[in-house]
Amino acid sequence: MLTTLLISATLAQTAQNPGAQTTPIQTPALIVEANGFYVRALGKEHREPFELPTDPPDDKTTYRRDDAFAVWDARGLSIRHGTFTYHTRLPEVAVTPRLFTTAEIEETKVAIAKGDRKRDADRLIGSRRIGNEVFFWLAWLEKSGKTWLEVLTKVDLSHERPKPELVGRFDGFSLGLKPSESLMIGEQSIVTLTRRGPEWGVARFGLDSKLFTFDPKGQGLAEGMALSGRTLLLSEVTSYNKTRIVRFDIPTDSMRPVAEIAGKVNLVDGERPPLGLIQTNLGPALRNFETGVQMNLSAGSVVRRTPAGILVWPKGKPLDAAVYSPERFLRLARATKG
Repeated sequence: MLTTLLISATLAQTAQNPGAQTTPIQTPALIVEANGFYVRALGKEHREPFELPTDPPDDKTTYRRDDAFAVWDARGLSIRHGTFTYHTRLPEVAVTPRLFTTAEIEETKVAIAKGDRKRDADRLIGSRRIGNEVFFWLAWLEKSGKTWLEVLTKVDLSHERPKPELVGRFDGFSLGLKPSESLMIGEQSIVTLTRRGPEWGVARFGLDSKLFTFDPKGQGLAEGMALSGRTLLLSEVTSYNKTRIVRFDIPTDSMRPVAEIAGKVNLVDGERPPLGLIQTNLGPALRNFETGVQMNLSAGSVVRRTPAGILVWPKGKPLDAAVYSPERFLRLARATKG
């Protein structure tokens, strides 16, 4: 019936304006190719691989002011201003008395000698530019892969010979958000969320006060994903074995409950509308936390959000795939063999 109405409307418009150009309506399609899917729906075309790359993402980040550059990449932190260049992984920070007691420094030196730790920073957690200053939040990893140190540094691009300056440490450890999403700007502060033991909360560095503060917000934080440059979607395990989904707004320091689900919840990603994999009496399901709509899934299903809709298929069975609308999970197309 809907198709008939659309065709009738198009014919009527053409009759009123014979010279008008009409755009053909593309039928949604989901085609299984050699290495992935071709998806066409919601006015978009997209190719999605069966397996996502396992290599760590390229965390190269570049900031520029005129002829001054500050870059973090696989080589570490590189700074250039005209003919002046400086490269470092900040090895001095791992044993600085500004952050550690004498006993802690000796403990770190022993761990470095054993090969359990390194002096060099390993990766970028996040970065943010404010005026001429660029803040880099860096992590040091143990041999086991566990983070043992996270430090905020800054580079002033207005200096003739800029070098990184140690700012300090946030209280707690980062949530593992993308480097582009980890640091946010609050009122005269740099803001992030951190874990401190069982607690999680808002960690701040005051741009005027130069002080680090921590405001505890809850316990049992399981997962966090950025919805925007100021809002995060969080899942928090309660003491009564339910998972509370909340939307947390950094600038206003406000938290709004989104849903409370029995059992564990795995957030699909940090996009809108927020989606999560949950367990029900009938097995796994996909839930839209904005509309409350949910869809039952086969055990072990793969769920991927694409520009052309939500792609779902039982693992290892791509020919059983389908693509759905993200709001109400209306099926747009089933898989066909290419």
